[in-house]
Amino acid sequence: MTLIRSSPKTALAATPGTPTAPSSRDPIRRVAAKVPPRRLAARVGCTVYAGLLFASGAVLAQDTDAGLLQCRQETDAAKRLACYDKLSLRAQPVVAAPAAQSSGFGLPAPAAAVAAIDSVITGKVEGWGPRTRFTFADGQVWEIEDGSTAALNLQNPKVKVRRGFGGAFYLELAGTNLSPRVRRVR
Repeated sequence: MTLIRSSPKTALAATPGTPTAPSSRDPIRRVAAKVPPRRLAARVGCTVYAGLLFASGAVLAQDTDAGLLQCRQETDAAKRLACYDKLSLRAQPVVAAPAAQSSGFGLPAPAAAVAAIDSVITGKVEGWGPRTRFTFADGQVWEIEDGSTAALNLQNPKVKVRRGFGGAFYLELAGTNLSPRVRRVR
């Protein structure tokens, strides 16, 4: 057995009577030379499976269409119903899992779908900075979450906390056009 260098990085073992390198004109040998045998088998298997799946869907559709035409031509109502029942037993549709079960998976349980709450902050509000907490008249405590700052001079301001996109909440103070992002602490 002799070793033949095909490139600086790879060497091919050659025996008398066998080709030393895959032919550039033969696509199967060219792919087989580059892909390990297990991956090649997996690729071929997937391709064959996809082809069979596509072909079986086409055959099933043709079979169902022919069956529908045959059932439509039946004049007796009981026989026509039995014909349609046979079609429905042959081609059962695949039912996907309900989206409601998996759509909220991994997310915290949503509160009641309240769009906004109105309340009052008792006392003087001189502004806020990052992580400033506000206590509402009803006992709720909300904290500034977005790192914004403001300098205000408000006495007992009316506030509204509204729900935003992606589970965020925004605090709106009456008399200002500022809406910092907040989170409820208590």
